Amino acid sequence: MSCLDTRRELLTTPGQLSREAREHLNECESCRRHAREQAQFNRKLEQAMRIPVPDHLGQEVIFERSTRSRIRQRWIAVAAGVCLMIVAVAAIVLRMDTYDEGLVTDMIAHMTHDPIHESERWPQARNKLELANQGVGFTLTHTPGEPVAARICDVGTHTSSHFVVETGGVRATAFVMPGDFEPGDRYVNVDGQRGRLVSTPQGMIAVFCPERRVLDAVAQSLRDSVDWGSA
Repeated sequence: MSCLDTRRELLTTPGQLSREAREHLNECESCRRHAREQAQFNRKLEQAMRIPVPDHLGQEVIFERSTRSRIRQRWIAVAAGVCLMIVAVAAIVLRMDTYDEGLVTDMIAHMTHDPIHESERWPQARNKLELANQGVGFTLTHTPGEPVAARICDVGTHTSSHFVVETGGVRATAFVMPGDFEPGDRYVNVDGQRGRLVSTPQGMIAVFCPERRVLDAVAQSLRDSVDWGSA
């Protein structure tokens, strides 16, 4: 199950998650964090709705029509405000997830179309990596492994440095692209492609690798070594 489908269930049926949604939460730290935040929001909303009702309210409703009208209007206003708040939160979450999911889909489609992760080691791969990074707008203070191949690629609507590094005999494919992304760090697993997305206010770092150990090592190394201001 994708992050988008899981968060939809968290919004619509938080107390009755499907088995697929629970399994996804076990694997995705970003969605677990979102679930915790959503649970906190639901508790605050429940507390806000616990408004004590005066003992004499029933009598006033029966004998004072004007009072009844004002109370009804007040509750309608409160309910409308709560509904608008829920819709706004849902719209923000769904917009963010759709954007992230679309970007992941674009990267995986690009990897399929341009499988440099399967190619032989390019001549002067390190120089090509430096040129690709500078062309996109950043530099690396150190490289997380031995460069295999690198080029500048268009991924969806973004221009990215697309490169492959090898460490311990295992290859990892990376995309580093500047832009305005929602900050965060989460794992993805789409169409058998396991990846990790690390986004900052300056740009996005995405790494794909079947081995979790190498995936985390390369993602962490890139997080520490990408310099957005030195290109």
